[in-house]
Amino acid sequence: MRWKPGTESKEREVDIRTLTEAWSKELATYPHWYVPPYEVCEELASKTSEVGLLQCHTEVDSDMMFDFCYELVWRYEKSMNDYSDYEVRNIRQIWENYAQNFKNPGKEELAVARQEQVEKWFDVGMALLREYRECSMDAEWDAVYKALKPYAKYRWHGEQILQVEKAKQAFFQMDIPAMRRCLDRCDLDKTDYELRLQMLGIRVELDEAEAVVEELQRLNQEIRQASVEQPENYLYYTSLHACALQLYGLCVQGVWDHWGMRHIRRLSIVLKMKSSVMKKCLIGEVGEIGL
Repeated sequence: MRWKPGTESKEREVDIRTLTEAWSKELATYPHWYVPPYEVCEELASKTSEVGLLQCHTEVDSDMMFDFCYELVWRYEKSMNDYSDYEVRNIRQIWENYAQNFKNPGKEELAVARQEQVEKWFDVGMALLREYRECSMDAEWDAVYKALKPYAKYRWHGEQILQVEKAKQAFFQMDIPAMRRCLDRCDLDKTDYELRLQMLGIRVELDEAEAVVEELQRLNQEIRQASVEQPENYLYYTSLHACALQLYGLCVQGVWDHWGMRHIRRLSIVLKMKSSVMKKCLIGEVGEIGL
């Protein structure tokens, strides 16, 4: 939506509430694509702007500010929009301010009572992790990861999500042994198709395309079956299946290229062996003739 923000504190608070409500209603009608079509991303990006409202966290209630922040981050992540340094800095501050709600005495009971808010806080933290990882901001990544870890159990498959993210961070640092250790520790739920797909993508980077091809075949079958068993989530599974097929196509192409090169090398070795044997035979024959 297009917006002309107010300039006074009370006006900006109204702006924050109005945008949050409008974006929340749009989120409620989202068709649940795993990755939205390009034109949807473009439209979502063009209709999303915080117009300087993130810096209002010093004046606005932390709950209201975080709700606005969550809706903004969700739209940025789904549209694959770029964050400015200003936005990342203020999102981090809002995220940290909101975390104080879960650090009071009896935080276990409080986190359970406010599980939906904790899950949203966790997801904003994951967006920060991705941004820091891709910008090679390792110290910031470590700090956010450490803050998220105690609350992973309140997010569906939160611990596995962090495990996969840790493997991605190791990849960005080109720490291959750490990547392998992270993947070895990943015990993913069979029904978490997203994480399984992401983990297979990481394994391709470790030159495991041949094994990944077989696992992708099984994953594609399971996703298709899930779409049949859960018709209400058909669009989500269909879009997820499209991503899995794209990775499968890339892997198959790589595997066939690899198999082709291996076949050529094997043929070359065989020809060399035959050539060597022929030379030996000729030498032997020549020797027998006595020339």
